[in-house]
This record gives sequence, C-alpha cells and structure tokens, in this order.
Amino acid sequence: MSSDLITVLSEDHRAVEQVFDELQSRQGGPAQRSALVQHVIIALVRHAVTEQRYLYPLVRQELPDGDARADREVSEHAEAERVMADLDAVDPDDHRFEALLAELVGQVRNHIEEEEHELFLRLTQAVPGDVLRELGDNVRRLMTAEPATDEQALHSGKGTVDTVREALG
Repeated sequence: MSSDLITVLSEDHRAVEQVFDELQSRQGGPAQRSALVQHVIIALVRHAVTEQRYLYPLVRQELPDGDARADREVSEHAEAERVMADLDAVDPDDHRFEALLAELVGQVRNHIEEEEHELFLRLTQAVPGDVLRELGDNVRRLMTAEPATDEQALHSGKGTVDTVREALG
C-alpha cells in the first residue's frame, strides 16, 4: 500500500496516541502497564529515527527556516527520549511513574500537534506529491523492517531507547 510521508507519519501518531490513552486510563496491572510502556517507547524511538532519517532532511532542504526547525524537532526528540529512559527505569507502581508518563504524553502530544497543524501543511505545499509518496513508501518499509526490535529491547538488559536506536542503525 502506497501512502505519502505525511499520511504514514500521521497514522503512526494515531497509534501512539491510542497507547497513551490506554496507559492514562490506568487499567490493567503493573505487568500490563509495563508492557504498554515498552511498546510505546519502542514505537516512539522507531518514529523518531524515521523522522530524523526522512522528514528532517526534507524540512532542511525545502523550507526557508528548515535548519532551525529541524534542529528544534531533533532537540524535542532528545528530551522525549530522556523522559522515556527515566520512565523505562521505573515500575508502574513507583510513585514517579504517573508523573513521568504525564510528562512524556504532554511532550509527544505537543510535538504531534505542531507537526500536523503546521509543519506537515507547509511540506505539503512545498514538496511535490510524488516525492512525498516515495518517502512515505521508504518510511513504511523502515517502520516494518525490524520485527526483532521488540524482543531485543525486552531482553537486552539495556535501556529500551538505546536498544531500539541500535537495532535501527
């Protein structure tokens, strides 16, 4: 299935938001919530790597303020990954868990809103559709190319953020 870059990234945003909703509902026991945190961290790191590989070079190339915008986006990813690493290190019954989760959800939702309501619109106007479709195909392949990443992250003994980044190269 061929989709453009904006569609693929937006679909991935929706999937992450669904996991956030489930985590924020506070349903399930500690093991289920821990598994959901692992899942969302893996998804977010995979998404960040994808954006850094495909989206931000396009932003730098096509938008007049592209370098500054891409640098800001990469900085936001780094801050979110710091929070993810902290969240990954605590159990769901730890008193810090909910605060870290809320911080991560707030950061990511703000990032999504900025991308979808401003950056994606600008790119749609600046970049030909065939280029966006080709990049969308590349992104979809990357997002599905590492089926072992989840298992590696869960059993590596390292932090999930670092394990997923290493697996994606």
